[in-house]
Amino acid sequence: MIPPHEWPDEVVQQYEAIRPVGKGGFASVVLAKHKDTGHKVAMKIVVSTNRQQMGYCNRELDILKELHHPNIMKLIDHWQPSEYCAVMALSYSPGPTLLQLLRYRGALNFVFARVIIAQLVDAILYLHSRAVVHRDIKPDNLIVSGASLEQDEIWDSSTSESDSDYKVLVQKWHLTLIDFGFARALTPEDIKKKPPKEDIAQLDLDASFRRKRKTLSTADPDLSVGSTRSMSSDLNRSRHLMRKMSALGNRAFAAPEITDRIQDQDLSQHDVFNATDTLSSHVSYYGLQVDAYAVGRTMMYCLTGASPNEDVNELIALNNQPLFVIFRMLGCCRTKEQSVRYRRVSQIPDEPLHLMKGLLLVDPQQRKTLRMARQLPYIDNILQNLDRPNVKKEIEFLSFVKIHPAEAANDNHNSEVTS
Repeated sequence: MIPPHEWPDEVVQQYEAIRPVGKGGFASVVLAKHKDTGHKVAMKIVVSTNRQQMGYCNRELDILKELHHPNIMKLIDHWQPSEYCAVMALSYSPGPTLLQLLRYRGALNFVFARVIIAQLVDAILYLHSRAVVHRDIKPDNLIVSGASLEQDEIWDSSTSESDSDYKVLVQKWHLTLIDFGFARALTPEDIKKKPPKEDIAQLDLDASFRRKRKTLSTADPDLSVGSTRSMSSDLNRSRHLMRKMSALGNRAFAAPEITDRIQDQDLSQHDVFNATDTLSSHVSYYGLQVDAYAVGRTMMYCLTGASPNEDVNELIALNNQPLFVIFRMLGCCRTKEQSVRYRRVSQIPDEPLHLMKGLLLVDPQQRKTLRMARQLPYIDNILQNLDRPNVKKEIEFLSFVKIHPAEAANDNHNSEVTS
């Protein structure tokens, strides 16, 4: 492959371009190999004359320089040949994305899902301990090295948790969080600032435009987490604009406190290139809890096989229609869609179900924090005795990160039980 023309001479001298890996709204990624060591890297190229987009890039660089966690991609080197171009050499993680695995065969085996969720919680908690909010957590930003579409054990329900050696499995299926293009380091002022009560000054176009959900029903266990229905009809007029916004962050995993404040805005009055700082006026006080909700959404996708834009009960009903059943029995239909399996919420074991519901609470002040999630046996038993960054030390060092109300209530409850 011919090196991209955006590569500066220094990069061309050191690296050999192998093949394109992906392309986003204002960035592209090329797999490259160091000419001397043979070490592979993901070379990210950002080219834009838009100040905001280059601002995202510079902020991503500043954040990645400070992060060192086994489940977070690493910045190896970077170059900025001009004010409108930046090139980053990032650690390369081979393997499918979590989204590819979910789309291939649907709901994951409980053992595999637990291994993945534990690593994800630990990685995001590390970010939060550094006062960094990722703001774009979703399955296609999670790479699972060691996994493949041919591994039946990833979906096979016969694998028992009691027979699993999780220390071995964490090394076998290694999760890597990528794409920090929308990440932001919170300041003490951000942490202390209250969210706006009424109007927002400007619209953040990269957030979700799902229909507002005021409460979570607990009457039906299969609906207790709240399945997302189809996009509301009053947003049809903005469909063209939303397609142009595909590079500005994911909407299906955005927290209710974000979506509730933008759904009634007239998108036609806003140009995609005048988008404000991602989640700017909403991410401050509840910024960390926005990530917690996205982790819960990802967890629900893993355990049910249904994306946030789908209703798992409707998907199961469709798969059980007589015509589809007959075709499967006769072997007439072997398409990818018909091999996907789904799982009802009521079929999820108590431990992951309790965590998932806690992360998906609508009220961010009642929602579980990832620090609380990390302490649960469902997560902690997977990661204990592994070499992990001391997150507790980081949290204590960042004294401006106040204790979340839900954590305070949890601590009080624990002290009462102890006494």
